[in-house]
Amino acid sequence: EQNTKTIIVTGSNKGVGYGVVDTLSQKPGWRIIMACRNVELASKLLELIAKHPQALIEVEQLDVSSSESIKKFITTVADKYKHVDVLVNNAGIAWKGDTFNPEVVQTTFATVCPSHNVEPDGTIELSEAVIPLLNDHGKIINVGSMIGKYHLLKNEEWKAKFSNPAITK
Repeated sequence: EQNTKTIIVTGSNKGVGYGVVDTLSQKPGWRIIMACRNVELASKLLELIAKHPQALIEVEQLDVSSSESIKKFITTVADKYKHVDVLVNNAGIAWKGDTFNPEVVQTTFATVCPSHNVEPDGTIELSEAVIPLLNDHGKIINVGSMIGKYHLLKNEEWKAKFSNPAITK
């Protein structure tokens, strides 16, 4: 248990995050925490357990756009797992072809810059909260997305918001 590596993957119930969990599940002795906004959507966990029966995969609720959710998540991680070896910040934007899912875009902006005035975002808040739990060689990994291609957006308002250099620290 003490030699078990604890890895948190946000946004892990689908897409890139799910792929990260699937890949990491192949490593014996690694505990992967699927941090999902909607735990019901983490139903693919059963598929992963069937595919990798030796894997230590757990699901914890986390909405990175909510400070309250982040605090509750960090308390759970500290109490239940004691330490973190890796945090993979993957929660983000859902891109459907050349358009966004409007609901996901709203949630993303709540995560990236809640007031649209570029205040500390949920990803930064989560990362800062995890730091005291990181072991001496712990890592925080930030996953990029298609939003890096913001110049392809047709909506000028969204293009301006995403191209604002102040939305990152």
